[in-house]
Amino acid sequence: IVEIRAGAGGDEASLFAAELMRAYERHAAARGWKHETLDTSPSEVGFYDALGNLEGIAVVPGDPPDHTYAYVADGDLRVVDVSVPSSPVEIGFYATPGGARGLAVAGDYAYIADDSAYGVAALRVVDISSPTSLEEVGSCTLPQGARGVALAGDYAYVATDEGGLRVVDISNPASPSEVGFHATPGDGRDVAVGVGDSPGNTYVYVADGRGGLVVLRHKTGKHYVYQPLVMNDGS
Repeated sequence: IVEIRAGAGGDEASLFAAELMRAYERHAAARGWKHETLDTSPSEVGFYDALGNLEGIAVVPGDPPDHTYAYVADGDLRVVDVSVPSSPVEIGFYATPGGARGLAVAGDYAYIADDSAYGVAALRVVDISSPTSLEEVGSCTLPQGARGVALAGDYAYVATDEGGLRVVDISNPASPSEVGFHATPGDGRDVAVGVGDSPGNTYVYVADGRGGLVVLRHKTGKHYVYQPLVMNDGS
């Protein structure tokens, strides 16, 4: 059994330990030896100091293909080039009118849950086709407290503090429109989506604060129906 640990030296020590591990794996493979990794522990190799409170993040491949970008919400939208994990570099910025809390990325667009202290929030659609030059192309007004965003097909699902789950049609990114909602018992903190049990069904999972985990089925079609499947009130 070989155990490799990073010693004193911070990031450089961690990078050396990782490279040493890969060297042992290549050596074993060249000799036809079987090897198995029994356990690994994550280690910090890089750091980016967001100016605000970083609450949302999406990491996607960039263009050119050997680039990777992290889109972070810290009150605004920032684009960080993490192609070299040990040296993240901010390359793009967009100041949202409110306070960016959560986001999701699909294709050339970032969908941002933009909260506001003035009673109105919004889902903002930002063109990220050029990461160094971000531009808002559309928005949809939502109740105050917009937090998490998840995407499935032509829909964005937004968890809000005071307005439950909001569903926004994003088939036209330049003109997103709210098409339905479900009043959850608590205060929506985050949201995720999963594949439904039949065509036209999407399961939506809402982290609802004091309302527990709320699981909804969204049936798409001529009408929009939101059916709660499980509601845990935390008792």
